[in-house]
Amino acid sequence: MCTALLFAVDYTAAPATHHVQYYPCCPQPYPHAMFSVQLRRRALYYNLYLIVPTAAVAALTLLAFLLPPDSGEKIGLGQRHDTVTYGVK
Repeated sequence: MCTALLFAVDYTAAPATHHVQYYPCCPQPYPHAMFSVQLRRRALYYNLYLIVPTAAVAALTLLAFLLPPDSGEKIGLGQRHDTVTYGVK
């Protein structure tokens, strides 16, 4: 199971039923157990970890176009391009 899914749902119940089936051809019983797992989706999880960051990135991208054109690189994502010199002539 995906780790993100574990935090997105709450375990509510897992009722189990036990049945024994007898067939006319065979004298031995055929037992089986049926489990029904009930999960409840957490709506706040999706809002907090999916909707809010997506809206924030979209808003910041739109705000970048309000900067004046001579302000330099608008969408740099924090990348630095430094040159390294080793003193070799």
